[in-house]
Amino acid sequence: MSNKISTPIALKLELQGVNDIDTATAILRRAEWKLIREMRENFLDTMSFSEIGTRNETLLSFCTMFMEWVRHFHGGTDQSIVEKDLDTHSINELLKPFERLRKMVR
Repeated sequence: MSNKISTPIALKLELQGVNDIDTATAILRRAEWKLIREMRENFLDTMSFSEIGTRNETLLSFCTMFMEWVRHFHGGTDQSIVEKDLDTHSINELLKPFERLRKMVR
C-alpha cells in the first residue's frame, strides 16, 4: 500500500468507500501533488453549500492542508512547485525530509 498514486482514476478508486480519516489521509499522502491540486480545484469548482460538513469538504480540507505544507516547505507558489518538477512527487515524498528533520529536533 506504499505505491504512489499518479492518476485521478486510481485516486478515486483508492478513496472509494473509505470512511475513516486516517485511511483517507494515508491515501492522499500517497497521491502526486498535481493530483491533490486537481482534486482541490475540482472540489472548489463543484461544491455547493449543501456539501458543507460532508466527506467532500473533509477531503477538500486535507488537500488544502497538504498543498499549504508543500508550498511552505518547498518555496511558495504552485508555479514554483511545477518549475522545480516537484508536481509528480507524492505528498509523502515531498514532506519526508521535513518529517526527518522534525524527529531530529525532538
